[in-house]
Amino acid sequence: MPLRERLKADLLQAMKARQSSTVTVLRTTLAAIDSAEAVEIDASMDSARGHSTEVPRKVLTEANIQAIVQREIAVLRANITTYEQLGSKAKVDQLQAELDLLIGYL
Repeated sequence: MPLRERLKADLLQAMKARQSSTVTVLRTTLAAIDSAEAVEIDASMDSARGHSTEVPRKVLTEANIQAIVQREIAVLRANITTYEQLGSKAKVDQLQAELDLLIGYL
C-alpha cells in the first residue's frame, strides 16, 4: 500500500481509537504532503483570487512523499534536541513517541 494511503488509513484507526497524539502526528504529516502538492500562484493566477478556480495539483511520487516524512522526522529530532537542552522531559518523551511513530513508516 502506498505510504500516503497507509498514513490515511492509520489516521482513521487512530481517530476511532481516540489516540490524540497519533492523530496529531498523522494529520501534520498529511498536511505537509498536501502542502507539497500545491502549485505556486503566479501573476496569471493572481487575478483569480477570491474566485473559485480549479488548479491541478502537483503529483508526488512515493519518493517525494518519503522525503516529506523524512523532513518531518528531521524537525522532530531538532525539536527533541531543543527540549532536551531546556530540560523538559515530558515534552521530549512526547516528541520521541511521535518520532518513533513516523520512523515506522520508512
